[in-house]
Amino acid sequence: MVMIMVTASGNLLRLFSFQSLRINYSRHFAILTPRFNDDPQLFLNSVREQCRLGFTKVDIPVSIFHQLNSLRPRPSIIVFTQLFNAMSKIKPNPPFSTVITLFNQLEFSGLGPSSHSIGVLAKCYCGLGRVDFAFSLLGKYLKLGYPPHIVIINTLLNGLIDSDKLRQAVRLLDKIVKLGIQPDLFTYGSMFRGLCRSGDNAGALRLLQNMESKAPFKPNVVIYNTIIDSLSKDRVLPQALCLFNEMKGKSILPDVVTYTTLIQGLCCLGSWDDAKQLWVEMLNNNIAPDIETYSILVDSYCKEGNVVEARAIFEYMTKRGMHADIITYSALLDGYCLRGEMREAEKLLDIMVKNGVMPNVVTFSSLINGYCKSKKIDKAMAIFQDMHLKGTHITPNVISYNTLIDALCKNKRLDLANQLFKDMQDRGVAPDVFTYNTLLDGLLRNAQIDEAISLRIEMENNGVAPSIVTYSTIINGLCEAGQLVEAEKVFSTLVAKRLQPNVTTYNIQIKVLCRQGQVSDATKILKEMVESECPRDECTYNTIIKGFLNANDIVVALEHLQCMRRKGFAADASTASLFLGLLTAPNVGDEDKALLQKYFLEKNVEAVEVFSTLVAKRLQPKVTTYTIMIKVLCRQGLLGDATKILKDMADNGCSPDERSYNTIIKGCLNANDIGMALDHLHTMTSQGFAADVDTTSLFLCLLTSPNVTDTDKALLQKYFLENKGVDKHITELRSRLECGPKVVGVDHKKLTLPYSHRVILILDIAKEVGVEYKSLASGSTEFQVDSKNLDVFTEENVVAAISGAFAYNQIGFKLLTCL
Repeated sequence: MVMIMVTASGNLLRLFSFQSLRINYSRHFAILTPRFNDDPQLFLNSVREQCRLGFTKVDIPVSIFHQLNSLRPRPSIIVFTQLFNAMSKIKPNPPFSTVITLFNQLEFSGLGPSSHSIGVLAKCYCGLGRVDFAFSLLGKYLKLGYPPHIVIINTLLNGLIDSDKLRQAVRLLDKIVKLGIQPDLFTYGSMFRGLCRSGDNAGALRLLQNMESKAPFKPNVVIYNTIIDSLSKDRVLPQALCLFNEMKGKSILPDVVTYTTLIQGLCCLGSWDDAKQLWVEMLNNNIAPDIETYSILVDSYCKEGNVVEARAIFEYMTKRGMHADIITYSALLDGYCLRGEMREAEKLLDIMVKNGVMPNVVTFSSLINGYCKSKKIDKAMAIFQDMHLKGTHITPNVISYNTLIDALCKNKRLDLANQLFKDMQDRGVAPDVFTYNTLLDGLLRNAQIDEAISLRIEMENNGVAPSIVTYSTIINGLCEAGQLVEAEKVFSTLVAKRLQPNVTTYNIQIKVLCRQGQVSDATKILKEMVESECPRDECTYNTIIKGFLNANDIVVALEHLQCMRRKGFAADASTASLFLGLLTAPNVGDEDKALLQKYFLEKNVEAVEVFSTLVAKRLQPKVTTYTIMIKVLCRQGLLGDATKILKDMADNGCSPDERSYNTIIKGCLNANDIGMALDHLHTMTSQGFAADVDTTSLFLCLLTSPNVTDTDKALLQKYFLENKGVDKHITELRSRLECGPKVVGVDHKKLTLPYSHRVILILDIAKEVGVEYKSLASGSTEFQVDSKNLDVFTEENVVAAISGAFAYNQIGFKLLTCL
């Protein structure tokens, strides 16, 4: 039967089909009739055309092979080789074994190989990891009289490199060079790939220099991309960018692979601005990003928590006519899930399905993780149960199970977690070390020690080797259960099991020793960590600090706190609470309390960090803690922040006391912020508190300070002369001044109050005994002190006040004493 096909140019072709063959030419042809049975030459032409276009499934080329093999006369080896070569390129899983079987069948029927067919067969053996069989074909190749050719050499080189046998590949290259076979660009490309695959970036760069100086051809963009990709994956971005600029300087134009590789490397390092700049450069150079470029950008921004930027890139991509694939959708959906924005995730899932992109196990695992993080475990379970209802019959993988088991254990739903653990085994999903570690942690946290030990034995029986995390979990669980001796025994077995303790294991051991009160032994563990080249982390320092604080060794605890700060770590919430709680603890001596206060007031940064930790963890600081923070902030000149903390005290149910107000008032006065100081003073007096001597002294000193403006001085004078609350401040001063008999002879040299303080006190005392400000007698001369004169305190006013007061006997002596 004749099949008429119309080509893109409108010409007619007559092709003939065999019985069950159906070839899809939809990209190039419109199929009108699917069968033919004669004219072998046209059939061979159709086979060649289909080999050129490629195959997607193996059954069609296998059927073609049998039809070709049945033709008489039988086609030449060239046609079969074209078919085998096309079969070896089927993705994602090339049928190498099928090609080898068909080739052997062909050779057994009497059709000998060609040089090219041997090369294709060698490629198949290399693809299966049997490079030894491929090398045996090279011997057969030479025995048949074919001269050595660089093509088959390149095949063998790639086979060695894919099998991680770089040294053998280098030796093979040396041999062919000695035999006079000139390497081509593909040979160099294979060697660059091998060097980069083995992590030898330095060797790749040396080969690049050698190639540029000695080879008859120059490196192309593919070779540069190979090296740049390796450098980027190893996070050597400065060198990768340098090579990128070098290739541009040599007029080797970067392509979409170059830019995508660098963008991914920059995103992995968190260099978002540089990645975005490179993306803009890419667009300006008219290099269109592909779906992989967009997916990398979306995924990277989502992992950084910047879902808004990721969504903007996604929208930009769709507006340019590009269709997102499952990778892009899953990346963006995972970003929403990580932030707990489950409504947005569900909306995106609907858009995804509407656009014909069906969710996969990664998509559903992200949704399950998102709902688990949002504490909606029942919703996560519902999605887990309904995965197969979405039309794709998706089977949950080990990640899906692990996510749910972890959430159930943390939610103390161990029965359901164990049920899910058994279900995954019944469905053929093998638990991994993370699954066992999660269940172990859940059992131990609920004091189910025996069940945890049984699970560890089951773990080993099932061929899953316990990791250092496994043993760390067991040790920690035993410690929490108070079985410290058993925990120490497990720790001692790690060396025999050839497991090197990590920082978590060391931290647990330090915690055990500190709980036993053996802080000196815990310090030895710190030294052991240094010897084992195991860096201490924030938990290490917090654990040892709490150990010393609980042992009331404040000095050593503060030394470790300073060391922790130098390493860039901060006290956690429990350490901060413990530190600040000691300031008011009855079992802590005054000397240690003074040491703590001095430390936190001198080390402003530590104090701020400790306080911030308490607030972040929603732990309620005490009034002493708040007051210390106010003092620290005032010393830093951060009056606004200090005022905010004063307000937060009341909002958090911790009322400021007299010391809190005096602290912030003195901070304002030292900063010459008279208005704010008086506002706080007014609030303080309205709460029934009074300024202490230091605050009052500071207030009155400002009356004669050259650094205070006349406006502020007038404000102070008005407040102290008119405000009723001033009586309490005066009383405070008087209690200090009236330290002896109120007669002549009081040792007034011991009184150190400034002149302005005494002026205020004199006028107050004069008022108290009935001396009028406006008619104070000065000897025989009348001296008027009117309201105008009172605006400015001068020595004349004071002298007048004293002279007038002599008439009141003892009061005069009291005033004189004040001066």
